Amino acid sequence: MRARARLALVGLAVLIGATSTAVAAPASTALEAVGRGNLLAYTAGIDIDQDGMFAAGTPEEEGTDIWVRDVTGATPPVMLNRPNSVADVTPSFSPDGTKIAWASRDTPTGTLDILVKTLSTGAVTNLTNSGSADERWPSWSGDGTRILYNRRTTPTSNLDIWVTNADGTSQRYLAGKIGDGKFYEDCCASFTTDGASIVFASNRTGQFDIYRYDLAGAGSRERAKYLTRLTYAPWYQGTPAVEARGTVVYRNASDHQIYRLDPFRAPAQAPTAVRVPGQVRTPQGTPDGRGLVFGWRPGPRQALDIILTDRFGANPVNMTNTRVITETNPTWQPKPPRP
Repeated sequence: MRARARLALVGLAVLIGATSTAVAAPASTALEAVGRGNLLAYTAGIDIDQDGMFAAGTPEEEGTDIWVRDVTGATPPVMLNRPNSVADVTPSFSPDGTKIAWASRDTPTGTLDILVKTLSTGAVTNLTNSGSADERWPSWSGDGTRILYNRRTTPTSNLDIWVTNADGTSQRYLAGKIGDGKFYEDCCASFTTDGASIVFASNRTGQFDIYRYDLAGAGSRERAKYLTRLTYAPWYQGTPAVEARGTVVYRNASDHQIYRLDPFRAPAQAPTAVRVPGQVRTPQGTPDGRGLVFGWRPGPRQALDIILTDRFGANPVNMTNTRVITETNPTWQPKPPRP
């Protein structure tokens, strides 16, 4: 399997060659590639303080856009949304590869809502349309019927995890420490492959660790017996993502590397490190389970590029290769079903 993954990555590197800073084109141009599984979407902007992230509610986040790139190079990269001066962040492809969900402040009230764009038509739907709450980090269920997201109901409330049907109906609380104070943050959730649990990061013990919550306990409040803490560390461990194989990848801040765990065997089974030279942000698995895609930089205080490797972190390919623009939160298009 490792040899096959390396061959696939080498072939992809030949296809795309060296890349450069994205240049705007009509929003429909690159999205005509829908149906081939060749699209890569990511958040891009200027990381003003060079900390490797776009901090929520800051001027640097308000300058972000989401770009969609055809990795074969057949069409130029384009912005997912119309040009604006507000935040567009955290894209997520639907499991059939035909839609992208993301968080945008390009809304009637200026709050962050979860939007969904149908790639074949360009139609955009505001799923949450809350009018007052801020929502981020959408993530689809494997069957495409539900979307997880973060929600801060008021400017002073904690950050919780909510879920909605894919058409925007039945929006409801799922997990998190409900209340005011803005201290507790439960973030960046994704469904396990069976759809029966979610994996997320939480700072409820003082710093971020990875947790699993079994949805049999879903209700108006968390139920402790359905919650499992998967990591224990005195430093940040966050932005978890469930891979196609069912394992979870996340970022460990002590060494800025990717770690992988089994969400149903941890913490008894220790996580394993995926070593990549440099510093990593927001890792995701590729839809076929054979690769990883993530934000990367060679060292501190530098812009991030999007890097593709095999699932072991080997054979890196720089997918964006920009010097000033920071790119992060990548999502790779699953190959849509044939008509």
